[in-house]
Amino acid sequence: MIAQNSKKLPIQLLIAVACTSAAQADSMSFLSSDTLPLNLTQAVALPANAQATPPSGAGKTAISDYLYLMGDVGVEMTQDVNIGNISSTANSTGLNGAQLKLNTGMRFDLGIGYDVTSWFSVEATAGLIWNSVDSVSGTVTDTTGGFIGGDLPLSGGSGNIYNIPIMFNGKFRIPITKESNSPQIVLGGGIGALWSDADVNSITTAAVPGLEASVSGNSWAFAYQATAGVDWKLGNNLHLGIAYAFLGTTELNYGKTNFNTNQLVGTADVKADALYTHSILATLRYEF
Repeated sequence: MIAQNSKKLPIQLLIAVACTSAAQADSMSFLSSDTLPLNLTQAVALPANAQATPPSGAGKTAISDYLYLMGDVGVEMTQDVNIGNISSTANSTGLNGAQLKLNTGMRFDLGIGYDVTSWFSVEATAGLIWNSVDSVSGTVTDTTGGFIGGDLPLSGGSGNIYNIPIMFNGKFRIPITKESNSPQIVLGGGIGALWSDADVNSITTAAVPGLEASVSGNSWAFAYQATAGVDWKLGNNLHLGIAYAFLGTTELNYGKTNFNTNQLVGTADVKADALYTHSILATLRYEF
């Protein structure tokens, strides 16, 4: 019996091997790419240590993905500018209650921003604010009793004021709804510096026909601002909005007053107490 079984063993082994090979072949045929969906074929072919590439736009991975460019343009109004009183001396005239009234002007800004989070960003901006002069009021004083002979009211005035604000701002963005393309309320504020150039001429007084004064100078001042607005998403990278901006400064020194006659010495430095501007702006933001 042992001998007979030992003779049949090779045949049985061959049959078992053949069945196993056929099953494996049939199994590989079932797993072939011709019978599988494309994504499953790719999953089978993907090496164990490889990672699938995320779809485009799935997330921000580079610093540039958080950057954006911004710009705004709109109308601007500067409050009446108060000029500090200047006492007259034996060698110069003085000013009392002087005020500079400006016409409604324009404001432009350009800048670059960075999204620190989905709801907070920081910006660096530079802009231009322009106003033409409407009028000058106040009183020019002369204690010497010389050419003017007393206190005379000022009138007239023309020219332009150019202001360049350089600001560093922070902005909070609050979605109005839970939708991904929801309009956002935008609240912000910032600090910086403002360079102001004044070219004010044709300042007159009715009491002395032909007498004219002018102020031409520039000054730096500390600046601060607050903004509030709403913006809407126009596309994947573009936002359009409307905003109100308030900007204020500390004192500005425009230099001495000049007269068109050598018989009068100009005042001491003309100093604006502060500038306060109000702007309504159309805003544009482009995200990288």
